[in-house]
Amino acid sequence: MLYFEIYLHNILNIMINPSIQKILSEFGENIKLARLRRKISVVQMAERANISRATLWQIEKGADS
Repeated sequence: MLYFEIYLHNILNIMINPSIQKILSEFGENIKLARLRRKISVVQMAERANISRATLWQIEKGADS
């Protein structure tokens, strides 16, 4: 099952529309800049958003999944 999930994830990454990827990247950059302007650490931001640090990192880098 794990191999299928990895395969499916790779296919979806290949198929993502470049304009959507650009939007995700800009959104992530805006989140990061807002956090830095407010001098909020990654840990604080993740706790406030009720998400993991890894998830916040993926959002800030514009990951699509």
